[in-house]
Amino acid sequence: MGAGHESARTTGTAAFSCPSRRDGLQISTDGDRRNAGSSEPHRAGVVSDYAACGGDNQPIVAGLINYSPFFAPGAGNGSLVTCVQGGRSPAVGGCGSETRFGTILDGTSHTFLVGEKHVPEGTIGIGAGVGPGELNQNQDGSVYNGDLILQGMRCAGPGHSLARAPDEPHSMNFGSYHPGICQFALCDGSVMALSNNVDTVVLGNLANRDDGRIISADLLP
Repeated sequence: MGAGHESARTTGTAAFSCPSRRDGLQISTDGDRRNAGSSEPHRAGVVSDYAACGGDNQPIVAGLINYSPFFAPGAGNGSLVTCVQGGRSPAVGGCGSETRFGTILDGTSHTFLVGEKHVPEGTIGIGAGVGPGELNQNQDGSVYNGDLILQGMRCAGPGHSLARAPDEPHSMNFGSYHPGICQFALCDGSVMALSNNVDTVVLGNLANRDDGRIISADLLP
């Protein structure tokens, strides 16, 4: 995300934005630095209302398979996860990973790929590099800034419920400005609109690609 790549960082498409939140394409206004809280100059880039699903972000628990934080290298349980630079990861996408739909064992029609990301009021266009302690507050910087994971990734499940209103605090969660719902694209390309009050266990089952707890759209309220 260096100074020589400005045109790449600031070029996007209106499809990045949801008209319920933004009026067309928007560029970040502050906080796009490689490290949160650093004194590096802000490098503006295109922001987006959508984020990849990094899984349910549940801690590793004895006896439960593949329950691990989404940021753990090579161990996240979403359809898109981070991993060690140049390494391998058993998921779709991610730095140095292989794209293998065969690892989505719960099925592509039952697993989140991307969704509308929660952005609290007052933090529109502000990235995660503004100052110390902002990690769980400002996450609406450039989607091209791969150094700050949560600008383009979210989690869903217990502890990460869908935001019910724009003024709710950030919790690495999904959420939209549509009244009552949040929309997701599943790994098969279909779209699902979920109630903001959906049970968080169900939400986590949809976020986890291979927990064996398959949720079908026709079973949701």
